[in-house]
Amino acid sequence: MPIVVVLLLLVCLSAGLPGMVAADSREAIDTTLANGLRLIALRDAKAPLVVSQLWYRVGAADETEGGSGLAHMLEHMMFKGTSTVPKGMFSRTIARHGGQENAATSHDYTVYYEKIHADHLDLVLKLEADRMQHLLFDEREFKAENSVVMEERLERTDSDPTARFIEKFQQMALWPHAYGRPVIGWKQDIANHSQQALQHWYHRYYSPDNAILLLVGEIDLSQVVARVERYFAAIPAAKVAAHPPNQRRFTLMEGAPPQGGSAVVEPQQKRLEITDATAKLPLFYAAFLAPSLVTAQTTADADLVPEALDVLSLLLGNGLSSRLYQRLVVEEKLAVSVDASYDDLAYDNDLWSVSIVPVDNQAMDRIETLLVEELQRLMEQPVGDYELRRIKNRLHANHVYRRDALSRWAWMIGHAAVNGLDWKQLAWHYGDRLEAVTAAQLQQVARRYLHPTLAIIGRLSTSS
Repeated sequence: MPIVVVLLLLVCLSAGLPGMVAADSREAIDTTLANGLRLIALRDAKAPLVVSQLWYRVGAADETEGGSGLAHMLEHMMFKGTSTVPKGMFSRTIARHGGQENAATSHDYTVYYEKIHADHLDLVLKLEADRMQHLLFDEREFKAENSVVMEERLERTDSDPTARFIEKFQQMALWPHAYGRPVIGWKQDIANHSQQALQHWYHRYYSPDNAILLLVGEIDLSQVVARVERYFAAIPAAKVAAHPPNQRRFTLMEGAPPQGGSAVVEPQQKRLEITDATAKLPLFYAAFLAPSLVTAQTTADADLVPEALDVLSLLLGNGLSSRLYQRLVVEEKLAVSVDASYDDLAYDNDLWSVSIVPVDNQAMDRIETLLVEELQRLMEQPVGDYELRRIKNRLHANHVYRRDALSRWAWMIGHAAVNGLDWKQLAWHYGDRLEAVTAAQLQQVARRYLHPTLAIIGRLSTSS
């Protein structure tokens, strides 16, 4: 009985039902300083901690041909010191005060984050404001760190047959869109990076009017604006335009080939088949171009399509009870794992994909046949009430668990905000939108975006 009660509470919390949300969970500030820095602060006093995330509206997708990897390279250089904080002192200072720090680069953003006792918030603000404007560019440090990045690429991609395959698959599936370039950069581009190019990137994009400061934790909201202004208000705006609304859009393939004009990706099926003697396991990949919450806002897809794609990810290929796992792993014993993924927060249209590890090379033909069968079943037969309820409950629970962890909760809010979404709708009304998804909508979305004729297929085979 206690388990049932806990699950019911999780569902009620996520759905935003009256009386089921902690009293301080919606205490928030969302404002913009005079220099353009957007400040989002949420009070969450479950622990005496604060998470600080400084999101810059620039990522690998903003790079030009021949300059891939610059955004990621600058992320590394941001830890190499300023005129007042020597190399390594940033990380040592945070650690000495019991905190954690790191950074991440994606196609859409670059973010720097810390988690520390709430008493040390001013320390974090001072350090981040300092490196927003005073980063040092030492030629010797640049060359050393460039070698580190090159080694990172060699270890994580070039020496890993699965990573090499996925990189080629992404390039094929998304070319010529910038999402088809690796965030770390192509090997030749990394070798050609220059300190001057990094400085240009830094001075162009690292400014308050191109950033969002997100603070979540035990924060006094009546004082937080003044505290942030103390460190950031004097930094001048660079007058950098955020991503122009149509600069990086590309046409989605749909159920029928477009009449007239041309799509970025040809309407016929794309395939990548590679045999790699160094691969220890085969891999089967299937992907479909799909809208995100961002792109759905500007099209007829605004009505719950991303939420339906979330449901379809769990329904088809996420978890032991998913249809593809049951069919391919449990029943047919053709695969050892199945995983579906979809980034509904991407700035642009992206891939809804499923990756399958077959038991051997010979299983891939049968796997592809059964994948098509499951997609056709989804399009032809409505999902039953019990199965749909189970999937929604899992998504509700995931949302609640995210909400209970400061860093994960902050990450979702920051990711949404940096890509132009209404983070309050996502944070506080996700459950309402999820509940509105119907079996009929799942069929409609599957027919439109997951039709077998639109599949982009990848096969990595071992040599034996």
